Amino acid sequence: MAKFYQAEAAFKAASKADPKFREAQYNLAQIPFKKKDYAQARSRFETLFSQTPGGDKNQAAQLIKFKIYMTLLLEGKESRAQKMMEQFQFTGDTPALYYAQAAWEFKHNNPNKATDWIASAKKIYSPALNVIFIDSFYDLGWQESPAIAAAPASEAAAVMSSAQTESGSRRTAAAPRAVPRSSRARFLPSLWLKLNRQGNRQTNLWLLSCPR
Repeated sequence: MAKFYQAEAAFKAASKADPKFREAQYNLAQIPFKKKDYAQARSRFETLFSQTPGGDKNQAAQLIKFKIYMTLLLEGKESRAQKMMEQFQFTGDTPALYYAQAAWEFKHNNPNKATDWIASAKKIYSPALNVIFIDSFYDLGWQESPAIAAAPASEAAAVMSSAQTESGSRRTAAAPRAVPRSSRARFLPSLWLKLNRQGNRQTNLWLLSCPR
């Protein structure tokens, strides 16, 4: 648990240094999600969603909305979760709908149907996009984390970075913006902090190193 506090302090420092540092804000919302504090996670994701330009046309916004949906589903607020799921599209830029449907089936003890949704998503969308959506399923034990896992948090960081704006102009998710030089100097390089969870299972949390 102490490692979560360490990570949260680092992300808060990063956000304070650069209020537009969306990657840090995303990870601040991820921490209570991984701790199963879904109400707090939802509050943070909703705040981040309101600050994300582009609405649902933005990959980052779709990822955040999926996380909000997951908090509702996992808290048993199924009516609200279902209404949110209806907002996702088959033709969207991300597999949000596929993983939302898969999560619904897992939650209702239909793993075969859930696996079918995941298989369909993997046929249509890139491995990088699938990684950031399926990451929540590893935490919940709905899917086995691969022995050599991709870096879901770093992929998510790339998507979140794409939501940032410069000089008031919108950017699409296809063109990630680099972290500002001042932020890179103070908070990079990044490192991977492996957090032991549930026995031998581990979750990778992307953590920015604090200045010394």
